Amino acid sequence: MSGIKILWNASEKLMREELARDGRVTGPKRVWEIDLEVINPKQRAALAELVSFDSIGKPTAIDIRDYPLLTVEYPYVKTQTVELDAEPNLEHVIQVAREVYFRRAEHQTIQAEREASDKRHRQFYNQVLPVLKGLADDDDLDGLRNFRIDYPDWYTPKWRNSYTSRTLEGEITSLIGEVSSQREGVRREVEKARQKAELNAWIAEHGSDHLKSAHELGYEVGRLYATERFEHEIPTGWQLDFYDRAAWYVRTNPSADAIVELKLAQALCEAVGGSHATIVWLTHPPSQEPEEDDYGYFEACEAVIIRGYLGKYDLVKML
Repeated sequence: MSGIKILWNASEKLMREELARDGRVTGPKRVWEIDLEVINPKQRAALAELVSFDSIGKPTAIDIRDYPLLTVEYPYVKTQTVELDAEPNLEHVIQVAREVYFRRAEHQTIQAEREASDKRHRQFYNQVLPVLKGLADDDDLDGLRNFRIDYPDWYTPKWRNSYTSRTLEGEITSLIGEVSSQREGVRREVEKARQKAELNAWIAEHGSDHLKSAHELGYEVGRLYATERFEHEIPTGWQLDFYDRAAWYVRTNPSADAIVELKLAQALCEAVGGSHATIVWLTHPPSQEPEEDDYGYFEACEAVIIRGYLGKYDLVKML
């Protein structure tokens, strides 16, 4: 006997009917072998169009269990299961097989077109990306921000690289972030070096014997330095918030006295290299001590503050 196997799925409906009729069910995955010698030439010809052959020339099974569905999102392919509600007959099998095989061929064609398009997109992407990375390597932040991509007519700007999941616009945004971060890191290092040089120079010229000795021996003297320098150059009435304990709200409707103090504070801020001065509503007092000062109940009040003293501290004057 020469036969061809048909691989098919039984539906839940068919399995329920079998269970009710026979008291048993053989499961959804079924195999039906067709004897080619007992079917007519027209049927054999129809089956011959559907079969493939293995390496030794034997016809492979006709599989009508599923076919691929194309989707827009990755991974782009889903599978549609085909289930039969009745025991198959040859005419029905041929009809279903033709539909399943047509769907598979259609999928292969569309998938080939998609892969070709994906390859073109990837090639264009890989042409532009080195230009963007070159701008980043040159620290050309303006070049990245002003870069305009001349997309070909066929290119879809929303195409995403399968490795980074980024579009070219996303690459620009990412590289801008990297360059900005590197610049900020360099800026911090430069500022740190500047502050250290300033500390060394000030201690050498104005520091107490205690501060000079501790510094020469390599000890951390940040608090001693800030405190001595504050006492050396800041007028009475101001407090150094070394431990960043002061808290405040934005002040509305400042008093006349506060405005007078603010003008004096602005001049002082410029003289000592602070960032800016402003009037606030102080809700927690400053502290120069490691342990929290016990103020008991602190009554919120109007205050003038100078931000960025020595690059990092706040000066507070309560009114």
